[in-house]
Parts: sequence; C-alpha cells; structure tokens
Amino acid sequence: MAPVTEQIRTVRLLRGAVALRAYREERGLSHKQFAPTLGVSHATLIAWERGQSIPGEERWVKIEEACPVVDPATNAPAVNAETGRIVSHCPREYWQPMAPEAA
Repeated sequence: MAPVTEQIRTVRLLRGAVALRAYREERGLSHKQFAPTLGVSHATLIAWERGQSIPGEERWVKIEEACPVVDPATNAPAVNAETGRIVSHCPREYWQPMAPEAA
C-alpha cells in the first residue's frame, strides 16, 4: 500500500482531473475545442483529465478563468471577496501538492 501522503496526492490529482473533465463535458466540448481555451494541446488536456500529469502553476489561473462559477444575479464570473480570485469549478487547490506539514 502506498504511503498516506501519496494516497492523498493521488486523490487530489483525481479530483482536479474529474472536475476539469466534468466541466468540459457539461458544456459539450471536445478536447480539441476546449484545449485552446487553456492554452494547451488536446493531448495535454487528455493527460490532465486522465490524471497522468498535473498542470503547472502557470496554468492554474488559466484553468480557473476558463471554468468559472457564474453568478446568476450578474451573469458574470463570481469572485471570492477574500482572495479576489475567480470562483472556479476547477480551483488550483485541486491540483496543488500538499504542504509537507499537512502530510
């Protein structure tokens, strides 16, 4: 059995992968249609969705912006008042590795 830290990392990776795939599929988009929105190839998007690789930090903001939670009152992306970041269906926390103290 894998160490607990590796198990938690795997769960986080799969959570991000599942969220990204669900967002894309709910909108009826193919990998080739959605990948340019994220600034990556469709092969990279497929790897992320399969949990075979993790987006780099430079992609987290792009993913969050591409997968916003829309405020029904304004029909605009919802923004977290505390962080100023867009509220996303695929937040960076889904992808970030655990801090050593959290392991």
